[in-house]
Amino acid sequence: MKEYKVKLAKKVIKIQNLYEDTFKMCQDYLTDEVEDFTVTINQDDLEFERKKVIDEARIERIPVYPFTDAQLESTATYRKIAKGLLAYDTVICHGAVVARGDHAYLFTAKSGTGKTTHIRLWLKLFKDAYVVNGDKPLLTCTQKQIIVNGSPWAGKEGYQTNTNVPLKAICIVERDTTNHIERISYKEALPILLGQIYRPNERELMRKTLTLINQIGMTIPIYRLGCNMDDEAAIVSYEGMQ
Repeated sequence: MKEYKVKLAKKVIKIQNLYEDTFKMCQDYLTDEVEDFTVTINQDDLEFERKKVIDEARIERIPVYPFTDAQLESTATYRKIAKGLLAYDTVICHGAVVARGDHAYLFTAKSGTGKTTHIRLWLKLFKDAYVVNGDKPLLTCTQKQIIVNGSPWAGKEGYQTNTNVPLKAICIVERDTTNHIERISYKEALPILLGQIYRPNERELMRKTLTLINQIGMTIPIYRLGCNMDDEAAIVSYEGMQ
């Protein structure tokens, strides 16, 4: 068993894995500090993830992807980290976060909509832009603001930075032939936020998750972006969220 510590969302987590793949992925986040909680992965966790993959493939009527045990362990590890971080007012969101200076912007949408392509436009056009996380950032709720935290769980591109940046806006991305952006209400955005933030099955953890989602939605302005993949899309989204 591989044992190591990582620091995510300013919390130290001891991880005990069966394989080394997740340890190698976490190199930018390793620490020797005293842990806040421990995550241990066993064979039952791998079987849970395997069954979940099979069930989701059946629902979507697609072939079952042949994930290795090491890949399943990575997912299981982040799932347990997500549950542990709820005690520290932190959730995992499916989205891509790009920052400029002291502010971060979260782009979220269904898979395949173009979140990654859009943040690449930011990197191309804005020389001070950088990606905090390209797939599954951690959002921490404080009394005054929402903080976006980097994480090594960053999608196939691996876009991530070990940093903590205040979140300025959330942007729901939709494909369109023209570029336009408008602010929407939390009520209008709620169904999408519910689908994009990890929700555990346990009742108490779900209750805490819903409380944090509500805090995020009531604290951060939310926008809907209709965009094509022209450079103008990045300018429209940035200026619209100012």
